[in-house]
This record gives sequence, structure tokens and C-alpha cells, in this order.
Amino acid sequence: MPRFGGMVGKEALLIERLEAGRLPHLRDNFLTVEFFDRLERMVEGMHQRGWAHGDLRRKNILVDGALKPYLIDFATAWGVGTEAGSLRRRLFKHWSLIDRVTLVRIKRTYFPDALTPKDREILRRDPFYLRLGRRLRKGIYRPLKRRHRRRLWRKIRRWLGAPDD
Repeated sequence: MPRFGGMVGKEALLIERLEAGRLPHLRDNFLTVEFFDRLERMVEGMHQRGWAHGDLRRKNILVDGALKPYLIDFATAWGVGTEAGSLRRRLFKHWSLIDRVTLVRIKRTYFPDALTPKDREILRRDPFYLRLGRRLRKGIYRPLKRRHRRRLWRKIRRWLGAPDD
């Protein structure tokens, strides 16, 4: 993770600049299984320290020239201290599970044959709220994006019986 350099005002952090880029697309894949093992250990260590990322996805995972992973964008991170109540601990458990499931899904994209039995179990226990979120994102959010609106309007007009322009 980038090193913390201090606060800038009330709502800004000063962090280390990383000489790293986002995870490559599959067609440009130069990663190794060891990269994902290292990333998994890093995320597990973060969970053991009482922190869950909450927004693990390809664009929030960076890789440098030495194939070292970095995590960024901790805006939705969830921490639980020693004095946390039971509700906060339960929420932390779910956020940690979200991190694990997402990480295994990303690993599966790059190296499907490298999944361990533990990884397969994590995928099998994919929580309903993650499945629901993916369904909403695919079925509602993406079609409403600007670049999809024209196609969506054509479908609506056809459904209403209006002629195509």
C-alpha cells in the first residue's frame, strides 16, 4: 500500500506516489500465479490487522515492474478495533468476505487452473448480496450509462411499437 504522508486539510491525505500501473488486461497478461499469492497474503494480513478494503477490483490493484502488488482507493475501507461492538465485527466479517471473493474472482480471470480448493470453496459460498450487486450492475446500471442510452431508447421505442429512425 502507498505510505501515508500526513493530512492536507480536513479531507485530503498525502500519500506516496507509486511507479506502478493497473492490472493488465488478459490480452496483455504478464502476471504470474506468485503475484496473486503475494496479493492474497497482503489482503489476509490487512484483515488480520482489522481492516477490510471493501472495494477490491482490478482498477484498485496496481503492479510495479518487479510484479509487486499495491492496493489503492481506501475510501470504503472498514476497520474494526479491539473495542468494536458485535455489529461492527459482523459487518467487518462480511466486508472481509467481499474482499476474498473478489480477489479469487480476479485470480480466476487470469489463472483459472491455479485455484486452490480453498479458493473454490470461497467462490461456492459467494454471498447473495454480491450476486445481487452484480445483477443490478449488469441489468440496470450499465444500460443507463451514457454510451448505452441510445441503444436503450431504441429498444424502448420498439417495445412501444414506434418506428425506428
